[in-house]
Amino acid sequence: MTGSITYLADCSSWQGAPDWGRVAATCGGGAEKVTEGTGYVNPRWAAARISMTAAARHGFVPLAYLFLDASGAGADQAQHFADVAGDLAGWGVVIDYERAPDGPPTRQQAVDAAARLRHCYPGHRIGAYAPHWYTGGQDLSFADWLWASEYVSGSGDPAVLYGRVPGAWWAPYGGRSPVLLQFTASASIAGISGPVDCSAFHGTAAQLAGIVLPAPPRVPAPAPPPAPVPPAPPAAPEMEALVQLPAGGGPVAIPVLAAPRGCLLSLAGDDGAAVQVTFYRSAKAVRTVTVALRTGVPVPVVPLVPWGQVTVVELRRLDSKQACAASASWCTW
Repeated sequence: MTGSITYLADCSSWQGAPDWGRVAATCGGGAEKVTEGTGYVNPRWAAARISMTAAARHGFVPLAYLFLDASGAGADQAQHFADVAGDLAGWGVVIDYERAPDGPPTRQQAVDAAARLRHCYPGHRIGAYAPHWYTGGQDLSFADWLWASEYVSGSGDPAVLYGRVPGAWWAPYGGRSPVLLQFTASASIAGISGPVDCSAFHGTAAQLAGIVLPAPPRVPAPAPPPAPVPPAPPAAPEMEALVQLPAGGGPVAIPVLAAPRGCLLSLAGDDGAAVQVTFYRSAKAVRTVTVALRTGVPVPVVPLVPWGQVTVVELRRLDSKQACAASASWCTW
């Protein structure tokens, strides 16, 4: 296989307290043991959680795993892990399924552990370290991704050791193709005291994260903006009138009936025509205004008091230019 190789260190209390910040200079990810069975807790887990979370902010891929015992229900072992590990947002979760010090755990224990982990960590992809040399032909489809192992001889730099790995070690088994291959237990990695298990991934750390870490939450698409509400059509006029105002004619009175909801008075005419408008409340004039007209320019006129207080509008043509037209448009609604 060719392309980018990302290395991942796998630690437990045997490695003491790794400096995961230094490890991240060599490895794109790392795994730390959290629990074993239903009673053991890795005393290094709390410190590892802090430093691995800090490294994850810079692209490091952190994994937390439980080591499955032969005794104890798989679901109970997974619950013990969740109680100790706590919130694992941004972490991968793995079951280490191999021979344990107290005997060989069963596939059913692994299946039950995976089911409980999915309940405790919804949205997480549950991985299984389940070597072919232990599981043989077992169906491993209960895991979302597979971690295989076969070891090369020797110790030292991960890249040098991985150069001895044959491609056949990546062959699928148990209904899964391996995502990670643990190829040595004797790697030398800066930041970790002594030899350590090391695994390889064919791709970048970002690509590894896309497979083993929880899927990012789906962000709902923003709701479309509400459709614009068209303006309400104007109310149908209750009364419309066009009043011609001849030069030299007498005043024209327009009664304003029963406080309408709205009124519009507009004057129009030719250059030189002039119209005087007086607004009355009962018999008292509340405003008088003179409008000099211009051809093609209608002029609205308002009373400066609420229309509901106006009882009569009086229009009077002031000029004597017979050739000039003048009119008043009156509308109420």
